[in-house]
Amino acid sequence: MLWHTTPIDHPQFAIDIHNADGVYCAGINTRMDDRDLGRVSGDGYVDLVIPKLWLLPGAYSISVGILDASSVKTYDLHLRAYPFSVLSERRDYGIVYLEHDWRRADEAEPAHPARTHGLAAPGARRRGATGALATTKQEIS
Repeated sequence: MLWHTTPIDHPQFAIDIHNADGVYCAGINTRMDDRDLGRVSGDGYVDLVIPKLWLLPGAYSISVGILDASSVKTYDLHLRAYPFSVLSERRDYGIVYLEHDWRRADEAEPAHPARTHGLAAPGARRRGATGALATTKQEIS
């Protein structure tokens, strides 16, 4: 993302994610996160780290923007300019994955305490319903 050529005091950086159907999936910005990055000028960039991407398989796009401290004036905007895809062998419904486990009401602990139904690391091996080992693929391209 390019900085504005004039110094900007306390800019707000915003990221929005939409799916291919235009559904608004997520919005993240430095103002909501109470993150003040001070004064910026010239060329530069800001990294946003998302440790776990819970989007289900599909096509998405990212919009990025730089706004003034009150989020009124837009200095730079790249509207849905960065497409990406989420690939996975998981077959769930909706837009996002909700980490979960199933248990009966009379169980004190999960039936499989070491196994929750979270997204496995790329290349991780897990047992399927038949007991056979399966490899989970996750890629973002």
